[in-house]
Amino acid sequence: MNQEIKLKYRIGENIGRRIAFHRRIHIYIRLASAVYKEIRLLIDDGSPVWSKECLKDIAIVSASYLEDVVSGLGIFKSFRKKHKELYNTHIPFCTRDSFFPEDFEGEYGEVSTQDCDYEEDNINFQDVRFLIWYITCVNYAVSGVVFPQNLKILFMAYKVFDLLSKEYDNAPSNTEYAKLFAGIPEHADPIWMRSFCFNIASRNYLYGPDILKRFEKYTENDKKNAESFNMSQHMYHYLGEKVFSLKVRSRLLVLNIFEITDSIACHHSSYNSELFKIDPDYFVF
Repeated sequence: MNQEIKLKYRIGENIGRRIAFHRRIHIYIRLASAVYKEIRLLIDDGSPVWSKECLKDIAIVSASYLEDVVSGLGIFKSFRKKHKELYNTHIPFCTRDSFFPEDFEGEYGEVSTQDCDYEEDNINFQDVRFLIWYITCVNYAVSGVVFPQNLKILFMAYKVFDLLSKEYDNAPSNTEYAKLFAGIPEHADPIWMRSFCFNIASRNYLYGPDILKRFEKYTENDKKNAESFNMSQHMYHYLGEKVFSLKVRSRLLVLNIFEITDSIACHHSSYNSELFKIDPDYFVF
């Protein structure tokens, strides 16, 4: 029981850090714990690719994806729309031959063929599989790239999609996220918008894991500079965030923080495209 409570706390902490700015809905924390338990059964301890932290990240992202779709937050939809514009497919690897060619029985049991029909306003197996692959690569990128058709990714995707499908009809909607965009000042100055956009870009389940990991590495690599200038760690972190937020581009679609936030905001009723037309070069340090 203590281990379960500890796990739920850890997952809840990550949701607060990555999705952020809105009320935590505990059903999604419980769902993330259930996903973690199921996918742990598929992965051997000591796996060089899927550490426990990586599996927890996959569980958090999976539950967050369901919340996103049910609530119409526009996070995954923003990625899908841009990917469709650039590559004429909803998401990477979404082709009819990207699944098992026929019913398949392997190391983890029997798996039925999935149709590649894609429902834009629903949860999709293809989305789940892509997210598992993406989060795996974010965690494992220092060592290599994971093949998207890896069998363990596919079997995890089936398990996760099944859990999300069971929760879909009764999953509660999150209404707080939209209030963030409705609360943007009509004449917000670029400095305020930089902070707002960095928070939106770095604290959501899709773009956040990559951006946060790189930010932590960025500050870790350069923290000696703070010592050389007799600068406090707090002040260095504050300035480091400012510089990093203007330099960073997402691995997904290579977007800056203003483009990421704009792509999400356009799916909310309070959207004003002019607010996000900010050139990072506006800021001079």
